Amino acid sequence: MNNMASGELSAVEVTVVSNLAQRAHQGEVKVVADPTQPVDTLISAFCTEKNIRQKYKYVIRTSRGEVLSNTMTIAGAYIQDQDVVTLGTKDQFNEKTYGCSNWHILAALCIFIGVVGLAAIIVIRQLEVQKPFDYGIVLDAGSSHTNLFIYKWEGSQNNGTAVVNQIYKCNIQKAISSFTTNITQAGDSLRPCLEKATRQIPTSKHSSTPIYLGATAGMRLLKESNSTISDGILSSVRQTIQSYPFKVSNSLSQVRIITGAEEGVFGWITVNFLFGSFGNFKPSVWLDLQPSQNAEETLGALDMGGASTQITFLHNHDASIPVEYAKKVRLYGHDYNLYSYSFLCYGIKEAVRRYRVNLLKAANFTDVIPDPCSHSGYKINISQSELFNSPCASNAIGGLIPVESRDKMFEFQGTGDSDQCAYLVNELINTTSCTFNHCSFNGKYLSPLFGNYKAFSGFYFSTFDLNLTYPFSLAKFRNVTTTFCKKSWPEVQKIPTPASFDLPVFCFNAHYVDTILTDGYNFTGSDWDRLVFANQVRGSDLGWSLGFMINATNAIPVDAPVERISLVVFILLTVLFALFLLCAVGFCCYAHSERKAMTKSKYRRIPNETSSPSHYGSLD
Repeated sequence: MNNMASGELSAVEVTVVSNLAQRAHQGEVKVVADPTQPVDTLISAFCTEKNIRQKYKYVIRTSRGEVLSNTMTIAGAYIQDQDVVTLGTKDQFNEKTYGCSNWHILAALCIFIGVVGLAAIIVIRQLEVQKPFDYGIVLDAGSSHTNLFIYKWEGSQNNGTAVVNQIYKCNIQKAISSFTTNITQAGDSLRPCLEKATRQIPTSKHSSTPIYLGATAGMRLLKESNSTISDGILSSVRQTIQSYPFKVSNSLSQVRIITGAEEGVFGWITVNFLFGSFGNFKPSVWLDLQPSQNAEETLGALDMGGASTQITFLHNHDASIPVEYAKKVRLYGHDYNLYSYSFLCYGIKEAVRRYRVNLLKAANFTDVIPDPCSHSGYKINISQSELFNSPCASNAIGGLIPVESRDKMFEFQGTGDSDQCAYLVNELINTTSCTFNHCSFNGKYLSPLFGNYKAFSGFYFSTFDLNLTYPFSLAKFRNVTTTFCKKSWPEVQKIPTPASFDLPVFCFNAHYVDTILTDGYNFTGSDWDRLVFANQVRGSDLGWSLGFMINATNAIPVDAPVERISLVVFILLTVLFALFLLCAVGFCCYAHSERKAMTKSKYRRIPNETSSPSHYGSLD
């Protein structure tokens, strides 16, 4: 029935003989089939004839004793016209079918176990060596605005102190101390930045992220003048902060007014951390921290805020330092003995207020007051309540304010007299009374200067506003200041500056910084060269908040990684899963050799006189 002339295969007649146990399923069936159809066609034809339903249990064995795969074609199995095949089960024939063997399945299973196992232990081991990160939030509630900082550090510490990096900053334009008439809004003013903080920090870390708010000189002054209002503002802030998912273990200690000494010490920590005094600085990480005990190797910190100014430095074993000025901190396993003092009411904004009150007092509270620190042509009207809305101003004149002047408006008119401005600014500090062998101003003790100093915040901005780029000499600073102060107001208004709202007080600020540094702290002559003006280092702000966070990590438990898998176990598991892969290779090789042997057996026909080797082509 084969058409060899045309090269096409014609239908073959195959006799299927049953080897099944059931009597009803025995017998034989002649099947005419297309050689390109699968062997399963023969099984289906027999089962249909004998009314057998579960045909998937059966296989075909050829007259040569080969058990065939049901998916193999009749031609591929070399079943020829008039051949006789036997139908039965695999168990009856006790043979494997030609196709995917159990060895291939075992090989695939071993490959799966080996690859997945190796990948799993490598990932676990890698996660273990990557130390977890912790986060912290500090809100710097200053006298003019509030800044929110997010800090990040590895969940390990160097001799008890973490290596902290600033990763985010958010500014709140209004100070919490300004909400004296609507206390509840003090807390609400922080919400925009707190909302951003929840998005900046991974959700899984929210509950373990401590949050702190430190209020500085603005709230210190408010506490002094009206403790009820200041307590109410802090209560509002606490309620707001506690409504967020961050860690607040003790709201009274985590949201509070920090002292001026703390502000100075934390600023000193920030400066020395960022400039590498505690070790060798590398991008985003510190290596081999070796704390310095030498004053020449650490840096002093000079901070000028809106309501206070601080000076802090390592006092180099000054035995005569009074207890009031001596501070001690422990960082990276080492103790530091510091000189630190904060001058309340001597921040740059409160200094402007006290200066104007002095002008008002000297003019006997007249309506128009000449102002030598303002440019000629400049005028500003200031109410009496605005001038005296601070203990600093009322204390400056002994609290004696004429009754008839309480609601008056005063006009300050600029004269642009730089020399007179310098003289009047110098009167804001008292350098004559001193009961110690070394003094700064107002009779306060000053330890002898050692090492170099970083002047930041108001100190930096006062030089930046005059377009001065460090380094510059004291003489150049004064020459630029004098030239600027003598400009008329129309000329000054043409100067491009990012702080245009403070432009009218640039002249005063420069003279005031000069007075504090030279007459107050004695940075004169060659000592001026000890100063470096800066406000940011490698993306981190110079200020007290970073130092606060660094110091706080001394009390934060170390979040050490859990040892998920030891090195010995890691090696043993690696060997085990590698053996699975080797077994897979062995199974594949064995399956390949078995298949090759079966293929050779299936495709080698035994010649006989009744069959022609040309039925399906040459086999050899």
